[in-house]
Amino acid sequence: MRKRKPYEHQLERVKRWKNRIDKVIDDYKQGKLSVDPLDLADMICCFFVCCDHMKDYISKDETIKTEQTPYDYLEENICLKDCREISIGTKHFKIHESKKSGGPFKINIVAKRDDGTGEMLFDVNIKSNTVKENFSTLADKCIKKWEEYIEKEITSKPKKQIKFKCPMCKHEFEIDDDSIMCDCPECGQKRLLTGLK
Repeated sequence: MRKRKPYEHQLERVKRWKNRIDKVIDDYKQGKLSVDPLDLADMICCFFVCCDHMKDYISKDETIKTEQTPYDYLEENICLKDCREISIGTKHFKIHESKKSGGPFKINIVAKRDDGTGEMLFDVNIKSNTVKENFSTLADKCIKKWEEYIEKEITSKPKKQIKFKCPMCKHEFEIDDDSIMCDCPECGQKRLLTGLK
């Protein structure tokens, strides 16, 4: 068993915000106003702020060594740059000239009935100086890009192995350095392990 990293918790938080927003959007499509539109707009802002901060959670983790920094990766991906723009625009009253992006943006919540079918049509669109996209599409792209970065730069890298000794049977074996528990291959006991280094 491995202790989860802060960036993993942050990515899960981002996904939870997306799931909450999707549920509200689904409710709206069914004609249920489960959340006030202003609260929905606040939830969307929280999603983009949390998603934008993925770069900080990864870069501040001293146990992670990447070939490409999360900041450089962000610069290569339009959806993550759009996410940053919305995040900065959400958090700052006035954008300094030194900022690469950010500024005023609108969250357009559109709800109307289809004249032909009577079906409730609902959409959430983000619009700013450089962004014009549907919320769900942009959010899904951002999550996918962070998952791809994590897979390429972190999880696919070989793990550092450390020697450990089972406190029960004293059998020595190797385990990933970020593991906190495992099964001893000799006695089969689940144990917190003590490092030999």
